[in-house]
Amino acid sequence: MCNQDHCLALVARLVLCCLGPVALISGCKDPGPTTYVVTGAITYKGKPLPTGIVTFESPRYRSATSSIDSEGRYRLETIEGEHGVGVIANREVNEKGFEGLPEYEPIVPRRFNFPSSSDIMVTVEQISENKIDIKLE
Repeated sequence: MCNQDHCLALVARLVLCCLGPVALISGCKDPGPTTYVVTGAITYKGKPLPTGIVTFESPRYRSATSSIDSEGRYRLETIEGEHGVGVIANREVNEKGFEGLPEYEPIVPRRFNFPSSSDIMVTVEQISENKIDIKLE
């Protein structure tokens, strides 16, 4: 039989032996590719888009997404290279729609919603901050 201090020491050793390697391995993960900041403004028919989401899609890496603020500005981080761009923006048209939920209508044509259908391509460069304004017509 062991006293309480001895048992606690054994438990501590067991925890360190089992969890120590896990902590070391998890700290050695590949950080992934270098990303670069992209900022800009999105306009539709010459006016700032007051709401929405913008998505940059690269064939080599996961998509990067940002909300669009009331002045049409966005900020995201993604890898360098060519990206397709999608923009989704809706406005509330009725506070009480089906089952009491608000109803929305698109602000921009649906073709802009997905990078595959928007035909908008941008290039992110290997610089600390890319400024890319997006004009939807």
